Amino acid sequence: MPNSSSPVDELSSVDPVDVARLTAAWSESDVKQEIFTEVTGAPTDALTTSGARRTGRWSLPRVAAAVAVTAAALVVVQGVFSFGDPAFAVRELQNGLIEVKASDDFRNGDALAAELRAYGIDVEMVTTPASPSSVGRVAVFAPGGGEYIPDGLTFGQEGTADVFNWTIDPDAFTETLTIQMHVAAQEGEPYVIAEGVFELGEALGGLHCALGQPVRAEDVQPYLAELGITPIWLVISPTEDPTVIYEEQVSDTPAGQVMWGHSIDATTVELSVLPDGTNLSADHQPRLSDVPCSADQAEAWSR
Repeated sequence: MPNSSSPVDELSSVDPVDVARLTAAWSESDVKQEIFTEVTGAPTDALTTSGARRTGRWSLPRVAAAVAVTAAALVVVQGVFSFGDPAFAVRELQNGLIEVKASDDFRNGDALAAELRAYGIDVEMVTTPASPSSVGRVAVFAPGGGEYIPDGLTFGQEGTADVFNWTIDPDAFTETLTIQMHVAAQEGEPYVIAEGVFELGEALGGLHCALGQPVRAEDVQPYLAELGITPIWLVISPTEDPTVIYEEQVSDTPAGQVMWGHSIDATTVELSVLPDGTNLSADHQPRLSDVPCSADQAEAWSR
C-alpha cells in the first residue's frame, strides 16, 4: 500500500528549529492556501475596532481550528500572520490587480514587501509609529525623494483603517518606491511622528478650547495629572537672532503661555512655555491646533 501523508504531517516531520525548511514546507502545503483563501475572502465588515483608534483585525474562527491541528502549523507567516503583528494579506484579484489588506498597527514591513516582490512588485515598506491623529496616513516616495502617489497604486481613505487596504496594478507599477505607513504605537513605544498635542484625537485634543487662550501652563497641569500623563516642560527664551529661540527643560510647571506641544508617547507630552514678561518676534506664534475651536470641543473637557 503506497505511503500517503497530509501537508500537516509533512510540516510535523520538519525539525522546528530549521526555520527555512519549515517555512518552505508550509509554503507548499494545501493548508496554507486554505487559510489564505479564508483570510483574503473575509468581508471587510469582519474588521473590528478597539480603543480610541480603529484598529482592524481579521476575525478567523474557522482558520484558528485549522491552525490548531499541530504546533508546526503555527508558523503561518509569509503574508497571513506574523508573530507579534496583526494579520496582513496579499492576493491577486481576477482583474490582475494585487490587493493588500493590513491593519494600522502591523509591524512586519519586510514580510509584506517580500510578499509583494513575489508578485513582481518592488517596494520598500516602512512602518512608522505615530501619534493617534496621524495613524492611518500613507506616504509614497519616489527614488531620489519627492512624495507622490504613482499611477497603479490606490489606497483607502486616509485617516481611517481603510487606508491600509490598497491595490496595485503590477503593469503600471514599474518603479521601486518607498511606502511609509503611519501605524499605531505599541504600549510604551515612542512616537516617531507626532501631531500637535492639542489637535483633535491627541492626548489634549481640544483642551485649549475649554481653557481659552492664551493657554496657561498652570491650567493645563491638573488635566495632565488626571490623565496620568507626565509633562516635559520646556521654557522658551529669545536669542540675538529674532528667528531663533532657545528652549530649556525645567522640573516644575512654569508660569506662562503654552505655545505648542506634542506627545512623546502615550503617557508623556512635551510642552513649550513662554514665561510671563518674555516677548518673541512675530516669527514665533502659538501653534496649538489647525482646527477652529467649537462648543463641542470645549464641552468634551467639561468636568
